[in-house]
Amino acid sequence: MIRAQGTVNPDAVGWSSAGDTAMVYLGMITLVSGLFIVGGIQVARLVENRIDPEMSALNRSAGLDI
Repeated sequence: MIRAQGTVNPDAVGWSSAGDTAMVYLGMITLVSGLFIVGGIQVARLVENRIDPEMSALNRSAGLDI
């Protein structure tokens, strides 16, 4: 179907349905949430290291101390 010049036919584009738009928003929300989580982890590590550097998780061994 041809429309007036300057407009886009939503049927020809293939990504204009409400479900696809919802998936784009869901992807953006997921990305932003992940960035907040990563940022929070980094802030927690920084605070932990500043409070007591000797007992920081960054300075402890990962295994058992025998």
